[in-house]
Amino acid sequence: MDSATPERSLVERLRDDRRQQASARQRRRMHRSLQKARSRRLQQVGGCPQEKGAGLPGLATAQGLYLLLTGMWPLVHYRSFEWVSGPKVDDWLVKCVGGLAAKG
Repeated sequence: MDSATPERSLVERLRDDRRQQASARQRRRMHRSLQKARSRRLQQVGGCPQEKGAGLPGLATAQGLYLLLTGMWPLVHYRSFEWVSGPKVDDWLVKCVGGLAAKG
């Protein structure tokens, strides 16, 4: 083990550094090209649905109404709720969860 070994490890370290720098440049280039492709795709389809408020507003409204009605039901008429869903042990827990569901 003479002085050639530390030199070799230094050369190897320099090569590794260059490889890492090159791979970082490639990743940046790839990221930029992916961003450009995504923006072109969004322009072709007219933008992102979240930005324009599109999507399924009817479905979200229906889910909100469902949660409101099923959450309020045990608070409004507990006996009919229990008749449909079966007897419950803890009334307070049913009412608490119903209130949370109606709030959600």
